[in-house]
Amino acid sequence: MPDQIPAPAVPSPAAEPPVSTVPAVPPPAAPPQPQPPPLAQPPQTQPQTSDAAESRSPDQVKEILKQHVKELRLRRILNIASWCAAVLAGLFLAAGYPIAKTGLLQVPFFSRYYIGPRPARNVPVQPVDWDDFRTKLSDRLTAQQVSATQKDETELNEVNEIVFTSSTASTSSTSTGQAQMLLNAVTTTAATSTSTKSLIPVASSTSTVPSIVTSTSMAAATSTYVLQISEEELSSLFATMAQQGVRNPTYAVQTAQIVILPDGLEIFMQMTWHGFVHIDLLTRMTPVLQSDGGLRFDVTETTLGDVSLRSEWVRPLIAYLFDRDLGIWYVKMGEDIDIQAVTLFDRSLQLLLGITQRSAPQTQSTP
Repeated sequence: MPDQIPAPAVPSPAAEPPVSTVPAVPPPAAPPQPQPPPLAQPPQTQPQTSDAAESRSPDQVKEILKQHVKELRLRRILNIASWCAAVLAGLFLAAGYPIAKTGLLQVPFFSRYYIGPRPARNVPVQPVDWDDFRTKLSDRLTAQQVSATQKDETELNEVNEIVFTSSTASTSSTSTGQAQMLLNAVTTTAATSTSTKSLIPVASSTSTVPSIVTSTSMAAATSTYVLQISEEELSSLFATMAQQGVRNPTYAVQTAQIVILPDGLEIFMQMTWHGFVHIDLLTRMTPVLQSDGGLRFDVTETTLGDVSLRSEWVRPLIAYLFDRDLGIWYVKMGEDIDIQAVTLFDRSLQLLLGITQRSAPQTQSTP
């Protein structure tokens, strides 16, 4: 039997020497990377099942529909209200300031800047009617006529004395007759022209005039008179006429006066309508003498509140407020009385009146 090769000896595990082992260190963990936030997902509404829909009663469905309609109406009302508020705010800003400048209405915030027209001065007034005013002026003219008549009589008496002492009997009698005729003529003229109703006619006006205005186209006057009028007298008459001449009783005249200045007339009025609409009007005028012996007044400046108005707007405005023109546009003393000159002082005016003799119309008699 062949020889067997012995197998190599395998050492036993117990015979191996112990081996030292080093524990493995794990690598450091990587920092976490920032993750984008998740996208918001719309809420998922679960469709109502047919069982839930079928479980609602008809009354509940009607109530839900009504609530939905109410919400739609409320939303529409809010939209309309927002537009209206925006429009009103625009109108307030666009029209509030101009209205406040006229002084007609009190506008919040803007009215604090309102000043208003201011007259040159305040004129005290006393109630007086037209008849009393006319009689007062007539008395002044009558006093001038009496004074002129007495002066003529004095001069005639002096002439009579000279004639009787320096002439013969025949010539003195002739001179005495002529003097007596002249005295009779003067007395007759004074007697026929001292009527207070004929000097100042009822239809005359009460306005005043500026500076010195004369007329060169008047007829030759047989006698002239100087009439002095104060601004207190004119303002008193003007205030009475304004109170009586308002077109509507809802208008209340608070102030009406005429200021006489050396360079023009100033008419100032304050009125209210129903207590909340205020009218502050200031007008300045100048006079123009007419060839017929009348006096026309031209408006040079008009202010309503703080706003200047065109001159041609004044007449329609006065006509709207009053049922008459208050005699502030044209003055005519009478058919036989002409205004020949006007002198305007501070606080008074002076009229030079001429009483003319106009030829009566001739009529042809038929045989």
